[in-house]
Amino acid sequence: MSERFGLAGLALRMTVRAPLKLFATGFLLVLVSFLLASVVLLRSGIEEATARGAKRLGADLMVVPRGAEVPLGAGLFGGVPVRFSLPEGIERSIVAMPGVRQVAPQYFLSSAPASCCEAGNLLLVGFDPSRDFTVLPWLSPVVRLKEGKESILVGGSVMKAPGAAMRFYNHTFTVAARLEKSGMGYFDNAVFIPLDGVSVMERSSKGGGGVSLRVPWGYPSILLVRLAPSVIPQDMASLLERQHPGIKVLTIPGLFRENRLRMEKLARGQLPLAAAAWLFAVLAGGALQFLYWREHRPSLGLLHSFGCGKGVIMLLFGAEAFILSLAGMVAGSAGAFFVLRLFASYFAVTAGMPLLIGGLDLALSGLPWLWLVFAGTMAVEAVIIMFLLLRREPADLLRGV
Repeated sequence: MSERFGLAGLALRMTVRAPLKLFATGFLLVLVSFLLASVVLLRSGIEEATARGAKRLGADLMVVPRGAEVPLGAGLFGGVPVRFSLPEGIERSIVAMPGVRQVAPQYFLSSAPASCCEAGNLLLVGFDPSRDFTVLPWLSPVVRLKEGKESILVGGSVMKAPGAAMRFYNHTFTVAARLEKSGMGYFDNAVFIPLDGVSVMERSSKGGGGVSLRVPWGYPSILLVRLAPSVIPQDMASLLERQHPGIKVLTIPGLFRENRLRMEKLARGQLPLAAAAWLFAVLAGGALQFLYWREHRPSLGLLHSFGCGKGVIMLLFGAEAFILSLAGMVAGSAGAFFVLRLFASYFAVTAGMPLLIGGLDLALSGLPWLWLVFAGTMAVEAVIIMFLLLRREPADLLRGV
């Protein structure tokens, strides 16, 4: 290789024949990159999922039973099946209020992980297509729910293609479309069933000898409310809570307020973590390179005696450090990406925050710049180490002095 590619081939041969150095430096950089990329991807993924989820809800207010905030978070962010009901008559009262443009009721139901339900424990959402502004607007223009009681919509994490059959409570539905992933379990891990289909499913469940379903008609789980442009959502929320003590009214920004507070804490902790990881990688990587080349001074002396100048040697091994560092950073970031993507649903359930990893724009996340700056720092460090070692004469380097 050295005969074919000259000094660069000889330098590459020296690098390949140092597996311990390669492994130690590569492992260090992959680990540091994994930690840094995890923080960057978490923050970017939460921001993207929060913005997309808030936009998809399309409402100004969300009305839920008072005290249902904890299960609501599990249902919305994690897609965990939940059951709760609003007091009777709330929907009629809110529809009649001045300033209210549209009210969309939804029923949260469970698909028990039993023989009654083909796809396991999913969040079933009964909705009225004639009043919906949360689900249907996000379908492709060519997709339309068929008339009747057989069509359903599924979230992006439900592994059923359009046209597939799904059976719930002794009734078979046909998947009309899959929604694009949003990072919110409410959209990703749910099955949206028109209320006519819910009614048929309830009747079918009582004749099959399996688990029966009882829908609390007139007592929806949540109400999504759109207001007139002149109405301030916070003022309307306070008014509704005063008139109806049994409900909790959430503004859409308020629904994600806890997420923003957690993101702010994450952002505050990101800089010290990045600085500590950066310093650790620079010091540890420099120490590994210095100790290795200190023990292999004869190799540097050999290159020098072949007529390779100090500047060329520094350039060769600076480029080596840059390429190795860049490869380690990319590998660590890829590992963080796939781990977070694999456990995104679990994270959303346990942390109570939506997380969208698959749709992230790497350029916007800043990771490529982080890779280049980090690799450049390691390359400069390698050049400095070479400069310090090459102050010796070639004969002294060959003797290991």
